[in-house]
Amino acid sequence: MDSIHNFSDELALVALYLAFILSQGVSRHLLRTANVFNSVGLIAVSGLLLWQAAERLIHPAPVQGTVIILTGLLACNPR
Repeated sequence: MDSIHNFSDELALVALYLAFILSQGVSRHLLRTANVFNSVGLIAVSGLLLWQAAERLIHPAPVQGTVIILTGLLACNPR
């Protein structure tokens, strides 16, 4: 999910970069395009997350508790 959002951000950054290096008339259009890429990416990620959450509620899957606990314990850095 995050990769889709990152991809939309990257497309938005490309459009913003072009907006800064091109003339003023074109840059306003590219700025709007950058905002559209980012907005569409966020909407797509949100929709996909909602769809997967609903699917998970309808068909719950068992959680591997030992993997989560071990990962948490390994991530701890007691000082």
